[in-house]
Amino acid sequence: MRKIILSCALLAVTASSFAAPLATVSRLGFGKAWPFTREEMILQCRSSENGNALFAINNGTLAQYPLNDIALAQAKAGQTQAQPIEKILLDDPLNPSQKMSLAPIIERAEKLCK
Repeated sequence: MRKIILSCALLAVTASSFAAPLATVSRLGFGKAWPFTREEMILQCRSSENGNALFAINNGTLAQYPLNDIALAQAKAGQTQAQPIEKILLDDPLNPSQKMSLAPIIERAEKLCK
């Protein structure tokens, strides 16, 4: 029920979200590959004239985080509000000087675009 309410609220926040596909993902589903400090996130694919913008959304605060260059460019251009993805990335336990890879998350978000 909470997921449904949050998804509805997200759709109401931005007009571009209305037709954009969403998926909820969690630490449970990704195991050790989970890159975020949050236990659960919403993924979104937004089609644009420049390609597909991929976002991770904090389902508690609805803050958006760009997952690819297209989403980052939209944020920099002021087309959407987004926070730096580094704010919510975990350190990689195998490489302490690096953050966890976003590759599995991006792969899952890209499936929303099809």
